[in-house]
Amino acid sequence: MKQQREAWRDGWRNRADYAETFYRRAIGELPEMESSKAAAMLLQDHVASGDAILDVGCGGGHYLCSLHRVIQVPFTYTGLDATPDFLEFAHRAWDGAPGVSFQPGDIYDLPF
Repeated sequence: MKQQREAWRDGWRNRADYAETFYRRAIGELPEMESSKAAAMLLQDHVASGDAILDVGCGGGHYLCSLHRVIQVPFTYTGLDATPDFLEFAHRAWDGAPGVSFQPGDIYDLPF
């Protein structure tokens, strides 16, 4: 599995374009993804005030737009991604947002 993760990190030619697309979705320049809207709808009745959401493979934090729109109680959000480019855009999109953090990590070795 490690070889597959390294191939993603180092071998994808259009990663920067993909990261920018995530960023543009996170800041509202592009529409929300159908998958992010669906995930938010699934979670809305299960998130209580003060709960924490962990988004593993968060990309540019673009699912957070849908979560904020749908979930009507305050929650904290941690985005985790193994790709530094994605995290750079996520930090830029959500800089200063209360209760929002991003960090590097690997789904196969979660730091939690």
